[in-house]
Amino acid sequence: THSAPVEGMFGIRSSHSTGYHARPSPSTVSLSVRDNVLYVELCRPDKLNAMSFDFWTDMRAVFLWAAACSEFSVCVLTAQGKHFTSGLDLTDERNRPPVDDTDPARARYKTVGHIKILQDAFSAIEDCPKPVIAAIHGGCTGGGVDLIAAC
Repeated sequence: THSAPVEGMFGIRSSHSTGYHARPSPSTVSLSVRDNVLYVELCRPDKLNAMSFDFWTDMRAVFLWAAACSEFSVCVLTAQGKHFTSGLDLTDERNRPPVDDTDPARARYKTVGHIKILQDAFSAIEDCPKPVIAAIHGGCTGGGVDLIAAC
């Protein structure tokens, strides 16, 4: 049986089983299913599909759901606009690790937790039992290379 997602150590949602029951409603990607294929489309063309902090939680939720869903057997990752992705959104301050000036050990601990949020998105893609194909067009730089390497 599936358990409901719960708040985790760093305020991220996690599932203690194989995935989510309900289809996610991400804000940074659009989802469509056609001909037994899930299309996950990066949908921030005005920002060159830069990876905002919401992107990380969206992608993790989408691919945990995709792993458990029986509506399709393959996933295709695409993007709107001129470029596939420009990588990390440096204008989103939430992408930066939290600052803790009081203690170096606590600062490193918080940094590791922050990195885990970002890494969990790519790990969910890599761990998806269905084939994930990246359909790249235009530029794909920075974190985009890591994204497509997870496919």
